[in-house]
Amino acid sequence: MVVGQTVALGRVHAGKTVTIDVTDTEPAVTVDDGVRTVRRTTHQPVRNIKAGRPSNDRLPLQDRHDDPMSNAYETGRFANIHPEEVDQVTTNTDAAEIVARMLTDLRAHPTEWENHTLERFLDALESSLRALPWLYRNRGDDFPDLPTWKQFTEALVMATGRE
Repeated sequence: MVVGQTVALGRVHAGKTVTIDVTDTEPAVTVDDGVRTVRRTTHQPVRNIKAGRPSNDRLPLQDRHDDPMSNAYETGRFANIHPEEVDQVTTNTDAAEIVARMLTDLRAHPTEWENHTLERFLDALESSLRALPWLYRNRGDDFPDLPTWKQFTEALVMATGRE
């Protein structure tokens, strides 16, 4: 969330550190593949900054520490499904295969997902479905008029790790 609005960058940026500069008209998000500007949909002022420190495995060796309180904002992860796999989904059978793999991942790692309970997952799924048009717009893609199995699968995978 940035100034009260969701900024969807896509799963390829999940777990990565980004820099966000907010102006009166747009947040500018700096990610590893460049700067993306997002149309601002709220007029909320920036009141506070909440950011997490990268986990130890993402820090250079000299900056690592084992203090469990050092990662107060550490969150869960997304289902172990790669974005390239979701891009290949075109049928209900493709989507079902991804869902089966998500279920296997959840059973193997029941508390690692950000949204591992039904209530949290459904809350995040609603948010993910509402954010899909913005995700497509931020990627420079057209949002399809008719829903696709790929969109359905994107929303499901997004919901596993969306905060």
